[in-house]
Amino acid sequence: MAGRHAAALGRLAELALELAGDLQAAALAAEDASDKAALAGAFHRIARTARQSIALEARLARDAERGRFEAWERGETARKAEVETRRTRVRLAVERLIWTEHEPDEAEVLAAEFADRLEEDALAESFLDEPLEAQVTRLSAELGLTRAGAVPYLPRALRPPLPEAPPWIRPIGLADPPPTPPKPTYRFADTS
Repeated sequence: MAGRHAAALGRLAELALELAGDLQAAALAAEDASDKAALAGAFHRIARTARQSIALEARLARDAERGRFEAWERGETARKAEVETRRTRVRLAVERLIWTEHEPDEAEVLAAEFADRLEEDALAESFLDEPLEAQVTRLSAELGLTRAGAVPYLPRALRPPLPEAPPWIRPIGLADPPPTPPKPTYRFADTS
């Protein structure tokens, strides 16, 4: 329907421009001042019709482009939600395998490595193309998981805390706070 409307507006603009040209030529050729004034008034109305038709045609084109963009944006939002859901499902499945095959201290390191790999995989356009079970199997194999859990699975909330690092090892970004600057001392001039 929008295409038909745009075509009709384009045709109307062409006709108005053609008629405006005829009116302009007639107004220039008119001898009588009242005829010239009447033709000039008609020319003004037709020219206005042509301008409005062209403006409306441009507006329809902008609206159509906006509609295409909004549809694309909705698709992208839906795809991001699908990717996030798939990432969560893959993460839960592989982390369960990590925690059933390794002791807690090893599992933390392997889980961090897996998180990096999963983040990289999720950026690929083909992330959703591979079936979920195939993704879990592939990532498990890349991490060296055998799917033969030697350690019973322990939910995250029940896992023991990792041993604390020695005091001379600081986590990145947690350095000593900067020293506080000394407070300024004020000296007042003697006004006596």
